[in-house]
Amino acid sequence: MTARPRLRIGAHRVRVLLAHFLVNLRDQGAYVGEVALGGGILVVFLFILGTLWEATYRAQGAETLGGLTWPQMTWYVTFTEAMVMSRVNVARRIDEDVRTGDVAYALLRPGGYLTSRLGAYLAERLVRFLFTLTLGAIVAMVIAGPIAIDPSAGAAALLVAAGAFLLEFVIVAGIGLGAFWMEDTSSIYFVYTRVSMLLGGLLIPIELFPDSIASVARILPFAPMIHGPARLALADDASGLLPAMASLVASMSVAGALVAVTYRVALARLTVHGG
Repeated sequence: MTARPRLRIGAHRVRVLLAHFLVNLRDQGAYVGEVALGGGILVVFLFILGTLWEATYRAQGAETLGGLTWPQMTWYVTFTEAMVMSRVNVARRIDEDVRTGDVAYALLRPGGYLTSRLGAYLAERLVRFLFTLTLGAIVAMVIAGPIAIDPSAGAAALLVAAGAFLLEFVIVAGIGLGAFWMEDTSSIYFVYTRVSMLLGGLLIPIELFPDSIASVARILPFAPMIHGPARLALADDASGLLPAMASLVASMSVAGALVAVTYRVALARLTVHGG
């Protein structure tokens, strides 16, 4: 295939992706109740975690832990909670499409099956993230007060967060594609979410991990996806942007290659019954 047809296919998929994104973004109003429920849970979590961290700082008699003051730690947890609570379980939806046979019809859509799923995922993830981050910021203001955030570091953190969204889609889509070989992938997704929260620095920054665990956490993709954006948002400048993006790109390359192979093998195994 020459370069020009490839560019045409790439441009077509981008248009399809944008179309699915806009359609699903418009439809997010139907899920206000679900998002609001998640926001209520977030408020409770942040109040509990903020209180626990305040008690920890007092018990240690420390001004900083892991390079963060107590207000900064509260805002760190706010950002990591927003990253985690805005997750969209794409694996479950792919799993359902495979088990019901809807994936056979979805493959006939323009742009490809995963492109349509990505567009829907990005729309829902964006709405959830902005809502949880805004609500979390209000709660953090009440608990610990405002903190100074460098504009360039804040913008860099949002850019890294966007990269983390894409990486997570690739990983979770790969889990969902496992439905071609097993009846239910929910157990794998459950393990993935728990391990990523523990080793991604959801509640505790990676800097406070024991050295042996921290060294493992930095190799895995979870820390760049959760800890990375939050830590960068609290930095004095955006100098950490390139290392964070490099880590995401490296993980994306590996995960993307594995999912691409899995997808091709899955399509080869696909059998449409009844027609």
